[in-house]
Amino acid sequence: MLLQGQRSRSWYGLFPSSDEALGPLTFATSVLVLTVEVRHSKYNNNPRGVLMADEELISELTLAECWDMLRAEEFGRLAFRLVDEIHITPINYAVNGETLLFRTAEGNKLLGVLMSSAVAFEIDSYGEDRARSVVVRGDARLLPEDEAHRAENTSLRSWVPTLKYNVVEIAPSVVTGREFSLSRPWMHLRLTDS
Repeated sequence: MLLQGQRSRSWYGLFPSSDEALGPLTFATSVLVLTVEVRHSKYNNNPRGVLMADEELISELTLAECWDMLRAEEFGRLAFRLVDEIHITPINYAVNGETLLFRTAEGNKLLGVLMSSAVAFEIDSYGEDRARSVVVRGDARLLPEDEAHRAENTSLRSWVPTLKYNVVEIAPSVVTGREFSLSRPWMHLRLTDS
């Protein structure tokens, strides 16, 4: 059962100690408290939506910022379904127009794309006080030979010295991104010689 707090946007969740349904006499063994404050760009002059969860700042990247980050990076993770399993694998890629291209040899990635075109792709970067992540969801397809030449007009090159003749295109249906303010106090603790 979730109850919204009166003075803040807090939700309290009560969970029973067993798999039994919540009844009038069921005692809860744990309490979950989630406090979320949403700051809309109308109120804070930020062009991005900002989500404040306690003291951590999370902001949504604009679509243009997501594509800028996709163009600036060249390494990410591809998630795909192969029969009844979800696989995730690192790949290098390149942006071509508003699609992503990657090369692959015959194997699980290619088989997964051929069996089910729905994929997810993620890139991230982080520094001392900020982290960014972009997630692309869409359909992947093996490019036929007459279209595979598009990869030659990009910076796409294999990082591993293996032959990868197959060029796969990811056509995004959803592109989202977030930026996180990092608060990692342990990174600022330094041992000093006495």
